Amino acid sequence: MVADELVTIDLVAVVLDDDAALIHELVLKNVYILTTNIAGLEVGGNVKQLWDEHRTIAQGVASDVIRLQEVLTGKAFDHQSLINGMVSAFNGDPEHMCMGRSAPVRMQRALALAAENKISLGMLERIAQL
Repeated sequence: MVADELVTIDLVAVVLDDDAALIHELVLKNVYILTTNIAGLEVGGNVKQLWDEHRTIAQGVASDVIRLQEVLTGKAFDHQSLINGMVSAFNGDPEHMCMGRSAPVRMQRALALAAENKISLGMLERIAQL
């Protein structure tokens, strides 16, 4: 009912089938936000530039973020599916700027969670050293 009402005011609404789908969507959101923000600390620009010109960095950051999400949720995810979803979001708003003012805080939070869970996030750690 809520989704139907949102559509009437031109807002996209998706009804998810189960908790697994919800977790997937929340992880995808984190992959998008953290990848764009953290990669943006190094390369700046918008998401189209990030993907077109700095794909290796974007993929490295996304892989680290997915590993962290797997540890935090205790679940395994299809990495390629999440990266494809992130790229789909990039294509939906290609001019979206990568690095917002929250980017440094998000980086530090991700690294703190990694340390707390005793995992290494090589790409994030490299970017943090810049």
